[in-house]
Amino acid sequence: MVLLLVLVIRSKTLWPEPRLARWILPMGVLATALTFGSMFASPVYTGAGIASDLGNTQPLSIIVLAALLLGEEIGLIKALALGLGLAGVTLMALPSLREQTGNPLLGAMLALGCSVSPAVASVTVKNLRPGNDLISLTAWQHAVKPGSQQSNNPQESTNTVDQSKSEIQNPICGMIVDTAAAALRAKHDGKT
Repeated sequence: MVLLLVLVIRSKTLWPEPRLARWILPMGVLATALTFGSMFASPVYTGAGIASDLGNTQPLSIIVLAALLLGEEIGLIKALALGLGLAGVTLMALPSLREQTGNPLLGAMLALGCSVSPAVASVTVKNLRPGNDLISLTAWQHAVKPGSQQSNNPQESTNTVDQSKSEIQNPICGMIVDTAAAALRAKHDGKT
């Protein structure tokens, strides 16, 4: 909502042009719902450290995706960064993937999803070339993200793994529906 306030203060258009507006929901799902859903789900199945390490491999993902989807070249420096980064992440991840507790492979995949999802969104935005509408596109993408279903009452909340698992069992479905409803509401309320 802060970005929307920035747009109002700077007297900029609140709603992006139509070719970009249709990307609000997909970007909200991809860059916000999937990213945060997988970020919070991954430590439930694997260690928080490994989830954090794998979840922060977004720059490596962007290098590969930009080469595949945008035709960007991977020069020597990028190739070295990619090789060293992948080697380092692999060395850190291997011990945790051998753990017998939890589901470390699922946790690792969710953590990588936390990295790949915003990387795909970044490459998509670069391909869309939003220009002056970048802030409004980003603002609405974040504005339509689903709210948390956690209670604000500290007496009602516990920090158990079982509660965490139950809160993330069906994150994507609810997030997509909430995001779509918020986007439609915003458009219907005259924010276009």
